[in-house]
Amino acid sequence: MGQWLAALTATVMVFFSGFFGSGQTVSVTRIIDGDTVEIEDGRHIRYIGIDSPEKSDCYATAAAKLNEQLVLGKKIRLELGPKELDTYGRTLAFVWQGDELVNQKLLEKGAGAFFLDRLNVKHQPELIKAENSAHDRRLGLWSET
Repeated sequence: MGQWLAALTATVMVFFSGFFGSGQTVSVTRIIDGDTVEIEDGRHIRYIGIDSPEKSDCYATAAAKLNEQLVLGKKIRLELGPKELDTYGRTLAFVWQGDELVNQKLLEKGAGAFFLDRLNVKHQPELIKAENSAHDRRLGLWSET
């Protein structure tokens, strides 16, 4: 009975590791905009918890440039949540570059607004705090408000 339980536990852990923080390391090959990148296998990665300005909106170019400085040509680690894809087929992820959560860094610099995701909630307190800090300091897209 003990071996069966150990095998079941190991199987469940392997299964759920794909949903909760896969830790897959990939290279960023292209910046789509301030909250989306393309990786080496062609997938588009959409950052969880941030909504940056669209290409025609104010501050969109600066947000994309900041994203480029943080990750273009670099290795990133993807931390996936229970909701893996958005309605456009992009992979949703918390993106790590070294020990830095890129989603949070972009919000700290004012490159976007916090976007509530009711399923991928793991880092929400840090993301909310980062947006509030940028807003209070009038950084990035908050400089005009």
